[in-house]
Amino acid sequence: DTSTAARVTFAAAAGTGKAGRDFLPRRGTLAFRPGVTTMRVTVPVKGDAKAEPDETLYLDLTDAVGATVDTARGTGTITNDDTKGGGHGGGAGGGSTSAGKVAVDFTTAAAGAAKGYLADTGEAFGARAGGQSFGWAADNAAAAVDAAAAGHNAALRTYNVLGAAAGAWEFALPNGRYKVRLSAGDPDHPGETYAVTAEGAAFLAGTTTAKHRVVEAKGVVEVTDGRLTLAAGGGSLDKLASIKIRAL
Repeated sequence: DTSTAARVTFAAAAGTGKAGRDFLPRRGTLAFRPGVTTMRVTVPVKGDAKAEPDETLYLDLTDAVGATVDTARGTGTITNDDTKGGGHGGGAGGGSTSAGKVAVDFTTAAAGAAKGYLADTGEAFGARAGGQSFGWAADNAAAAVDAAAAGHNAALRTYNVLGAAAGAWEFALPNGRYKVRLSAGDPDHPGETYAVTAEGAAFLAGTTTAKHRVVEAKGVVEVTDGRLTLAAGGGSLDKLASIKIRAL
């Protein structure tokens, strides 16, 4: 039954991989809003330059409220890709786990995402590529713009308008603290003023100029309800270009 809110505690546990040596300990709470059935937990991997077998870790789910846990333990694999003299990288359960990062490009369906970014093309909140869930409070595809003629950086030339058809954009995350970098702007129309909140607090504010056509903000945001929420903070048609999120 997904009609009501639910929450569950998660914790990463050692398999053949050891906490603190092969991966960073993670523990927290996943808060599921009504209708949400999937959330992703990122476990950062500690890199080294030593060739070794693949290693395992576990993710345990306990203390469920409003739901029943069918599978209380999942297994992740830290994949070795080292050779003698080579660098190390790896991931548990797929995705970019080595640094716990994700980047989203607000773009159009035709333009697609810049390299290294997930594409947000204005769809209402739901499951997306890479096991992530994000999107708008309502379908906002009609407000997505590609200012291709401007010839600007690929991740900044496209944008979507916060406060057009949809007054909020959200990204599903485990509760915790995150470093967020948000960019807003329209390369074809300098002189616009933007104001955006993150989790209800003022986060981005500024006015673009002919020289600086994108306003950026960096800061730490604490998520307590299972979603990072961006909303209009008093600007006129805030134009979101991209966002980067990293777990702390």
